[in-house]
Amino acid sequence: TVVDAPSVIATHLTELIKRHASEILGRQETQELVDKLKEQIPAVVDAAVPEGSQGRLGLIQKVLKALLTEGVSIRNLSTILEVIADFVEHVSDVDSLVEHVRQGLARQLTREYTIDDVLRVMTLDPVIEQKMVDSIQGQRSIHQALDPDSARNLFERLNQAIEDMLVEGQQPVLLCSPVIRIHFKRLVERVAPQLVVLSFQEIVTDVEIDNVRSIS
Repeated sequence: TVVDAPSVIATHLTELIKRHASEILGRQETQELVDKLKEQIPAVVDAAVPEGSQGRLGLIQKVLKALLTEGVSIRNLSTILEVIADFVEHVSDVDSLVEHVRQGLARQLTREYTIDDVLRVMTLDPVIEQKMVDSIQGQRSIHQALDPDSARNLFERLNQAIEDMLVEGQQPVLLCSPVIRIHFKRLVERVAPQLVVLSFQEIVTDVEIDNVRSIS
């Protein structure tokens, strides 16, 4: 396929902006997004950003930046703000709020990675995943779930599985427990930045899941 130079530049620039969108989104840009949405659905915005609520805009910015960091579109801002309004008083940290928002965007996330109504994913070996769950629930770091040799082997097999899926023209997606999702993503983001990590609660029920690989 012959592509003209401006199209090549535009494509690269678009991908660059997507990759660094979280760094571009500042407080002013967040305010403009919220103000624009308020013109259309003021009740949702007022619930998420009540008058006199100090720091709420900063919290929304952190949630949006976290979504963008993992390549999640924030176009559905109304749903994002509705979830924030519902859960902001009941969670103690931004990470938990982000996970609730992601679950609220389940249909969007599922559609993003589904081909012909089938979501092809890899999963973790149940024994390994349970060790990670136990570590997190025990208030310990996910790094403590595996010894260094086991962790190195896991990363090697994970990277091989990612490479195989890319060669097959598939987006590498790993499906795991919601307890470890954000922790596992942070664990592997340096060695496997292209890996999408989803939790079971971020998948709608009317899609077929094809577990193509189990990482042991």
